[in-house]
Amino acid sequence: MIVVNFIAFILVIGVIILVHELGHFITAKKAGVKCSEFSIGMGPIIKQWQKDETTISLRWIPLGGYVQMVDGNESDLYIDLDKELGINLDESGNVKEIILDNRISADVVGICKRKELKSIHGEDLELDLEVDGVINTYSVLSNASYVFSKSERMELVPYERSFDSKKIWQRLIILFAGALMNFILGLVLCIIASFWRGVPNYDSNVVGNVEESYPAFKMAGLQKGDEIEGFIYNGKTYEIKTWNDISNKLGQIYKEDSYPAFNIVYKRNGEVNTSSLVRPYVYIYNTGITSANAENYENKSSVEGVVVGKVAIEYDSDGDKIHEGDIITEIRVDKWDANKKNYVESSFEAVSNWNDIVDKLSSVDAAQVYFKFLSRSEENGVVTYSDVKTTKSITTYSEEVLRAQNVVKVQYLLGIEPAYHIDFKGCLSNALAECGSYFSLVVRTLKVLIAPSNGARTIGLNNMSSVVGIFGMVKNALSAGPQAFLFFVAMLSINIGIMNLLPIPALDGGRIVFVLYEAITRRKPNKKFETYLTLIVYVLLIILFIYITSNDIRRLIGR
Repeated sequence: MIVVNFIAFILVIGVIILVHELGHFITAKKAGVKCSEFSIGMGPIIKQWQKDETTISLRWIPLGGYVQMVDGNESDLYIDLDKELGINLDESGNVKEIILDNRISADVVGICKRKELKSIHGEDLELDLEVDGVINTYSVLSNASYVFSKSERMELVPYERSFDSKKIWQRLIILFAGALMNFILGLVLCIIASFWRGVPNYDSNVVGNVEESYPAFKMAGLQKGDEIEGFIYNGKTYEIKTWNDISNKLGQIYKEDSYPAFNIVYKRNGEVNTSSLVRPYVYIYNTGITSANAENYENKSSVEGVVVGKVAIEYDSDGDKIHEGDIITEIRVDKWDANKKNYVESSFEAVSNWNDIVDKLSSVDAAQVYFKFLSRSEENGVVTYSDVKTTKSITTYSEEVLRAQNVVKVQYLLGIEPAYHIDFKGCLSNALAECGSYFSLVVRTLKVLIAPSNGARTIGLNNMSSVVGIFGMVKNALSAGPQAFLFFVAMLSINIGIMNLLPIPALDGGRIVFVLYEAITRRKPNKKFETYLTLIVYVLLIILFIYITSNDIRRLIGR
């Protein structure tokens, strides 16, 4: 299975990069810019092909790609004034080759005193060489070549074929086109996934799908096609006719009990049945713990507490960590004081059931949480528990962060979905809504990452994912089914498109800033400054990438 996941990961990253770079490449070619290389991947070359004037490269490291466009300095970039070079002439005495390897013989060898090879305003291309103390001027052919070695040469590119020579609006289109193609890919995938899956039929009470790892199947035995007719809680029956009624009736039950158990009344093959007691899994997203699978672990200790179900990766902190099957005995919640800009220390309180934890965590915004717990271990069927341990502080996700991710702080899941059907208008509307939600998600997340409104920074660099984290996401999306996988790739493509537009040198957004500076000031930015700044930021991004990757690996090992 890991081979399938790895292939899927490579394909996902490859397609997103390919589409992005195609956007740059197509618009650059349309504008008349020479693209000397189109590369998918970075680092050492796997294989190269020559297509007209462009070298197409496939490289080993699937972390990016690039389109190498000729810039305005490339025409004379390789020639230094007051340095020796050689030239070969045609029958008319024009320069056809500029020899930069002194081991190669040339018709004329001299010291370069002047170079006019850009032809910015259409002037003739010329070189001035000093030979034996005499300076001679030579006309250079527009299709002359640099000769770097016996096996390496490159045609001199006229300035009008360079990126820098194009009008401002053309350069902006070229730079924006990569992200635009990512957005288009995201929309197309959302449309395909929406029409493949269909839209939920909320006017029906028929179960369309049952997740086998959730209570509806494990506790109630529900099956696809069953009709849910009601819930029985505390002797009272809540009648259900449509799927919307399910949410409404559960909401009424949750007002009476924050973690209820109830019976499900359902019809199967015309026969009405009543399930045994069902308790939905509670997911406390602001802290990353859930009761899911907790029923698999009986509390065999002599201490009263709450058996932990699954634990989110983000929840693992330095020091003592809670794992599935451990028993939480006490909780301490230090709430964030927005005025004082710090957390107010509180005391530990005992917990005996999930209601206690839900009550204490559902009412807080940003907080630092500590748990006292017993660590469970099992060997040869014998279960033992450690002495009481205490976690280090765990910062909860603020409501602002959860809203940015379209996540509810506390959610109760039975593991059932409505029946889906194909409706053209509904599917198209759903695709556009999904696409729009991904835009909103990325923008809102960036906002709370950079400047949280209440001053409580509950997410940071440690929450960012590298390719290691993305590999895990691809694996999870694959296991969720083809439609979920397509939606995930769409989200990732839109995410990468937006991130590339951030005004950071070394990204498309940074280059756009420089072009806009030129549009406003009517003068080109200093090329050396732009190059050095881009290089510095690129190095910083590499360092950031290494840091985030190390966090991903550490979390993966610590699971």
